[in-house]
Amino acid sequence: IDENFYEGEAIEVSLKELRCHVTDYLQKTVRVTGIVVAYFGNSIYIQEYDAEDDVYYGMSAFDGYATGPIVGLFKIGNEVTVVGSVTEFSGSYQISGIQYDPFNPNDENNSKKWSEGNEVVFTESSAKDIISGTIDVSFYHEEEENTETVTLDYAEAIMSTAVTVTNLQVKSYSTTSNGGNNDGAISLRCTAPDGTSITVRTEVLKENGVLVTGDRYNGKTITVKGVIEKYVPDSKNPDNYYYQIKCYRVDYIEITG
Repeated sequence: IDENFYEGEAIEVSLKELRCHVTDYLQKTVRVTGIVVAYFGNSIYIQEYDAEDDVYYGMSAFDGYATGPIVGLFKIGNEVTVVGSVTEFSGSYQISGIQYDPFNPNDENNSKKWSEGNEVVFTESSAKDIISGTIDVSFYHEEEENTETVTLDYAEAIMSTAVTVTNLQVKSYSTTSNGGNNDGAISLRCTAPDGTSITVRTEVLKENGVLVTGDRYNGKTITVKGVIEKYVPDSKNPDNYYYQIKCYRVDYIEITG
């Protein structure tokens, strides 16, 4: 038995509950449902709307370098259920150990697809909110008939969800060049109109088969779509981190000025 994974029954939980009380579920198996908003770098990003807070909550799931039918299951816009163990990796939380057995679709631990073609909603956010904002999240407990309020970093609450940020001026950039699969990925160091600094980190972007470089965006004003993620430069020092926008498609960076 892998000691890193909980072997009990899956706990059905909302993405809101999981995101806001994630440490309560560490090493436990959970079952969550949401819309796939991104799938890159062996991670699936799903989000779920919560009407009580008018907020999307999300979580990433590690696919374990999957191939075959499971890849098609997680197309962007699919509503899916994911079952796996909540783990911590480089200061961030994710669901690991997910599985999909097409020959046993009714297995309770199977990932499932419920629908296709759902709208992917990108929440309009500001750089200031992402970097330093907070949010009050409410939970109503029926048994106790009371409401619990949890205050979280805004970015921590909406981690792994899809956002749009406008009017970012690109001040400088750097490009990954270490001989790995990420060679060509770009980090755009940006400033918002209020002076807030934020990084936009891209996947390796290509247009018509040609690598897109940071020169295209340097000195320009851009609007960006992506997912919120926490970046920890040194895994040995997880308390040293910053929030950034991860952009995974070239058409998700629009030059506006």
